[in-house]
Amino acid sequence: MSEHLQHSSENTLTQTPSALRHDEPHLQNGWWKKEWGKWLIALGIILLIIAMAVAQEAWRRQIRVQDITWEDIELNFSRVPVSEVSPPIDSRISVELYEGATAEFGPKDAPVQIVAFVDFQCPFCARQAEIIKDWQSVYRNNVRYVFRHFPVSSIHPDAIAASEASLCANDQGKFWQYHDALFLNRDDLSTPSLKRIARSLSLDGAAFDSCLDGRFHRLKVQEDYQLGLDAGVRGTPTYFINGIKRAGAIPRPIWDQIIAIVRATANK
Repeated sequence: MSEHLQHSSENTLTQTPSALRHDEPHLQNGWWKKEWGKWLIALGIILLIIAMAVAQEAWRRQIRVQDITWEDIELNFSRVPVSEVSPPIDSRISVELYEGATAEFGPKDAPVQIVAFVDFQCPFCARQAEIIKDWQSVYRNNVRYVFRHFPVSSIHPDAIAASEASLCANDQGKFWQYHDALFLNRDDLSTPSLKRIARSLSLDGAAFDSCLDGRFHRLKVQEDYQLGLDAGVRGTPTYFINGIKRAGAIPRPIWDQIIAIVRATANK
C-alpha cells in the first residue's frame, strides 16, 4: 500500500513539471505577444494618456476660471486700483464705448456700467443673453448695459447680416425682441431666416427687407467692430465693466457677485 502511494506521488511529481511545460507555449504565444497585440496595447496606452491629459486640462481650466473670476472680483473691483490690474484704455475709446450705441438699457448714471461686444452666432454670447435678459428687471436701476456689435465673420459667416438685421429691427423699435429671437435661431441666420424672424415679430416686412437688402446699417456695424478692435477686443463675448475689460462668458453667480461688489465700490 505504501509502495502504491509512493509510486502515485512520484508520478504526480514527475507529471507536474511536464504539465507546466505544456502550458508554457500557450503563455509564450499569448495575444499580447503577437504583433497586432503589441499595437493594441500601445494604442490603449496612448488613449489612456490622452484621456488623462484631457481630464487634467479640464481640471486646470476649471481652477483657472475660478481663480480668475475671484481675482477679478476681489482685486479689480474692491482692493486694487483699476490702473494697477488692467491696461489703461485710451480716454477717447473709453468715452466712445458708451456713446453712440444703438441699443442699451438701464439709467446712464447707474453705478454699474457694462459694455458688451457680441456676435449673434457666438454660442457663448447666446448663453450670456439668457442671463443679461433678466437684468432689465433684477437690476433695473443699478446696471447700464450697452450693446456693441462684433461679428467674427471668419468663423460666423452670417454674423454681419444678423447684426445689420437687428439694427433694421431697431428702426422699428424692436431691437431687444429681435436680439432674443436671433439667439433662439442661431443655427440658421440666413437672409430668408432673418426675414422670417422679422415677420414673426410683426415688423413691417417690406420696410425690413428694404433695410436688410440695402445694407442700410453696414457702416454702423463696421464702426462698432472697429471700436472693439481699438479697445482690444479679439473675441466674443467681451465686456467692459466700469472700464475693466474681461473676455469670455461669465457664469450667472459670478455676475451677481461682480455687480454686487461694483455697486458697493461705486457707492463708497
